[in-house]
Amino acid sequence: MTVPRSWRDSKKIRHCRPRPATNAPARIPDSKVGQLDALLHNSGVLGLIDAELASRPGPGGLPVRTVLVGLLLSLHYHHSATLADACRVLLDELTPTAQNWLGVSDADRHDPHFRIAFSRRVYRTFDRLTSTLDPRRCDRRRRLPPEEAAEHAAAWEDTDAEHTRRRSLLQEISDHLVQVTVRLALKRRLFKGWKGDIGVDTTAIPAWHHPPSTRRDLASVEVTAGWHFSAGSTEGVFGHSATLLVAASRRPPQVTRARVSVSAPIPNSRSPSCWTPRAGASAPTQSTRSRP
Repeated sequence: MTVPRSWRDSKKIRHCRPRPATNAPARIPDSKVGQLDALLHNSGVLGLIDAELASRPGPGGLPVRTVLVGLLLSLHYHHSATLADACRVLLDELTPTAQNWLGVSDADRHDPHFRIAFSRRVYRTFDRLTSTLDPRRCDRRRRLPPEEAAEHAAAWEDTDAEHTRRRSLLQEISDHLVQVTVRLALKRRLFKGWKGDIGVDTTAIPAWHHPPSTRRDLASVEVTAGWHFSAGSTEGVFGHSATLLVAASRRPPQVTRARVSVSAPIPNSRSPSCWTPRAGASAPTQSTRSRP
């Protein structure tokens, strides 16, 4: 078989690739913005966060709702949860109507000074949120000595009253975000006549930063991350635990079909995975975690 000439030349291949009609960023429909905004409101997490931030001094700044909706939109359209991508979504990809809903000020989007100022407002708002929910703040811009990092990591498991309260609040917010998606699935009758199995499994999410270094005697920037070893695996994954709720059914002879999957990262989760299979179903891979 003879391939076309353009397949043999990399420059011609690039010219044959489809291109968008314009270099302008794509516009996100207002319906998707309203859907994710309503999802946050129905979950009840905004009330919990606003009540916790009410006692903090200083200006209110950008609403937390705006930053969270921007992160959800970035996850949905760009598969990224970075604040930089959320800033670009809020500034470049929303219609003026959606920006008015989220409280994004109307200014020249091409002004570099405005873009830098808006980016700083987004970062400060997210920093206020993490400062409120983190049991014990630490400098995450550098790698700490192992002894100092261990003190910060211990705040996620000690019995201090304030640390326990913040951990409970963070767990409640995480549960609300998961439960709102399950309620939505039940409301849409996705589980009507469901005869399959529902299993809970814990898996590892790799961290972006390097693990602790014994040669340099430095801890990781992710002080709450740890090593995860899946069943039968000798190579660990340095990261966090995520709990997955999977609804799956079994078709003969050996075909498994997944219907719904909901995940929520839980810092320092040590609870074992549980699985209630039907007859003949195999259990999912479990992962265990050890402290760095």
